[in-house]
Formats: sequence, C-alpha cells, structure tokens
Amino acid sequence: MHQRLFDHKQVDLVNGLGGIGKTTLAQVYTSKHWEQYHHIAWVTQVTQDIVRDFITTEGFLHNLDIHAEGQEPQDIFIQLISVLKRIAKEPNLLIIDNADNSLTKLHDYFPSQPLWHILVTSREQIQKFDLKELSFLSENEAVDLFLSHYTLGKMTEDNIRDLVKTVDLHTLTVEILSKTAQGQRSDMDALKKAIETDSYKMHRIIVDVIKKQHPFELIGVESLIETITTTISIDHAKENPVDKFIWIPFGKSALSVFPNSFEPVIAKLQNNMALRLQDLGDYAGALKLSGKALRNFQNVLPEGHPYIQKVSDIHQSIKNQLKK
Repeated sequence: MHQRLFDHKQVDLVNGLGGIGKTTLAQVYTSKHWEQYHHIAWVTQVTQDIVRDFITTEGFLHNLDIHAEGQEPQDIFIQLISVLKRIAKEPNLLIIDNADNSLTKLHDYFPSQPLWHILVTSREQIQKFDLKELSFLSENEAVDLFLSHYTLGKMTEDNIRDLVKTVDLHTLTVEILSKTAQGQRSDMDALKKAIETDSYKMHRIIVDVIKKQHPFELIGVESLIETITTTISIDHAKENPVDKFIWIPFGKSALSVFPNSFEPVIAKLQNNMALRLQDLGDYAGALKLSGKALRNFQNVLPEGHPYIQKVSDIHQSIKNQLKK
C-alpha cells in the first residue's frame, strides 16, 4: 500500500466480503505512517449519498473553516475539495472507508498526487482507482490470528485448525470466535454449535428470502434489539456522535425486520436511530423514524407520560431542522 501510494497511485482496497480486514488495514497504515503526512482526513460512507457523507463528517467543515449555512450539499462538497487542493504542503492522506461505485463519478474532483494520497476501502471495484484485491487468510495465518486472542491453552492446535476451516478462514469471524473462546472460556463443542447453521456464509439475498418465509419472532431477538439500542445511544459528555455512525446499518437492519411493530423495544430503537440520523444530517430519515417512535409510544404509554413529551420534542426539533 505504501509503495503504491508513494508511486503516485490512488489505491482501492477491495474485497466483496465484509469483515476481511479492509478498514483495519487502512487504520494500521494510517497509524504506521502518520508522521509522513502533513494532514490526514478520514471519511466513512454510511449512506448512499457519498457527498453528504463528506460534508457531515465530524469536524471536516469546521477544520477547513467552511460555512455551510444556506448552501446545497454539492456546492459545499466542491468548496471542501477546493480548500483541500489549496493546501500547499505535501503529501497528505485522504481515506474513504466503505465506499461504493458512486465514488467513481467524484474521482476527477479529488486533489491529485503527489499533493494528496487517496486510500479507498470498498466491497466493489471502483473504476479509476488502482485496485488492490485482498484475499482470505491462509490456514496458518488464521490459526495465528486465533492464538493472538486466545491464550487459555485449553484447545489444541488441531481443534483450532478445524474451527478456522469451518468458518472459511474469514478474518472477522476467526477474531470473534477467538475472543469468545477467551472471554467466555468456551470449548470447541460450544463454538462449533454456535456456528453450525452456517448463516454467516449466506448471501444477503438468500438471507432476505429466509426472513420473509420464516419471520423472526421479536421475543427471540429482543435482547439483541436492546443491545443495538443501547450501543447507538450517546453520552454527550464523553462520546462523539461520529463513533456511533458505524452502528446505523445494524439499527436499520433490525428495524427492517419489524416494520409494523408497536412494541416499546422497537419504539426505543426507532427513537435512538432518529437521533443518530439527525447527527448524520439525514433529517428526512430521522423525521420518519421519530414520527414512528412517537406514534408507538402514544399507543403503549398513558396520555401525558413524560417519555411521550420527550420523544415529541425530539420529533419537533428534527422537523424544524428539516425546514431550514
């Protein structure tokens, strides 16, 4: 990666499967070569609108002294790129994480080498970027990864080899299994039982079909819903909203399974998701979810309940921002 970037290439780290390690590699590269760059910017694509993701990245506009009031997103983005191009010192590093093919149409806007190195991570091959395809771990690498997190010594190396091959040497899955074995002191049988459905291997389309033909019961995943709700909530005294953006797809996925539920556990998730979408700048999406949350709470809580007023205030705040 370092050689390619310093050979005046804009690199796209690509693999069709999530969890292979693209983002981690970009993080390690940034950490290792931090001192070689004058400026570093990191943008994560969390919506289908990459331009909006650029201008809503925490601190980006502020650090570049760009005032966005009253401007259209495309105009703000062009202004942002213009400021980057005027930075005289080189090299600088721009990382665009989790990008999709819509990035191709923006390629010619970006500042070029050697002023700015651009490192992209994606599940798609993005045209105009130098592709670096990432493969799976080898069997020995997968075992080494497992042992880097698992130090109890209760599982034999043959057990571990069998386990990592069961999950197709998938980086993130191996890491999760090893941490589970370490933290919960799970044995080989328990770990294999946890993955015996092979659901992690399913293509997303197949998963969607199964969900439609064999719907989830809320009672079976209620604790998971509550965990997602808690994870995307924020303590403004010590947490940054941007750190919560990576959990938005999980919240959307959970809500898509129960689109017509009136249960309080769903209403709480809808409300917290509305707040995070508000932070992200997706006011239309936030307004839709906060409206659902408000109606759901009105259906299950007595009139005048303080929580109804709280959610109502959030809904009105989002509505006011959307009008602006």
